[in-house]
Amino acid sequence: MGYRVFLRVATCWLLSLTYMAAWAAEDGFENPAALQAGAAQFLTEQLTGRFGAQKFASDIELKLMPLDARLRLARCSNPLAYSLNSSNLDAGQTSIKVACTSSTPWSLMIPAQITRYGLVAVAKRSLARGDWLQPSDIEFTRQNLGQIGPNYVDNIERLMGLELKRPLREGETLRMSYVAAPKIVRTGDQVALEALAGGLQVVAQGVAMGNGQLGEAVRVKNASSQRIVDAVVVAPGRVQTR
Repeated sequence: MGYRVFLRVATCWLLSLTYMAAWAAEDGFENPAALQAGAAQFLTEQLTGRFGAQKFASDIELKLMPLDARLRLARCSNPLAYSLNSSNLDAGQTSIKVACTSSTPWSLMIPAQITRYGLVAVAKRSLARGDWLQPSDIEFTRQNLGQIGPNYVDNIERLMGLELKRPLREGETLRMSYVAAPKIVRTGDQVALEALAGGLQVVAQGVAMGNGQLGEAVRVKNASSQRIVDAVVVAPGRVQTR
């Protein structure tokens, strides 16, 4: 729904409220359609405040459960109070409470469904476990954010240089739980084994006996002494003893 459509809908709600208020004044009851229109306007204001009018118009769909036209609630002499049953406006089910605080108080809940859409990172081609992600590996598709589950990625910068922990099919949604900092030292790599001795740095050749990320501990065999020590990965091809 475009921004102009959003404005037309909002205008229609206001016109409906004016007409329905006059109708309600004649028979002494609140018009159910007017209550629903007021709830829709209230929820729209909450969503535009949370996401902005432009994003609401382009990326959010709002649907309220219609009220029974036979509903009879005494016309409220005070302004109706609207409130949200949940503070979560991201997506999914919510409800709006409409309350009258006049001498004949009443309240009701109007269920609503919020659907959000957005661009989500997916694999542009099939990728293998251990691949380092590059811009050419990723594209963005518009999806219903309430249906794709948690940890989706909407910013390519979050993925660059990370390593896949599992294979991905072409078109599959990328999630932060699928990636990790890359292993910059791997089993069998020749590494510089650095140690401090008497204020001096001593460097020996070693062989990594495990995989390690930056800052992660790995076991390394000293190529000269054949001794196995624990070391911390400090850079590609470099480790330091503890």
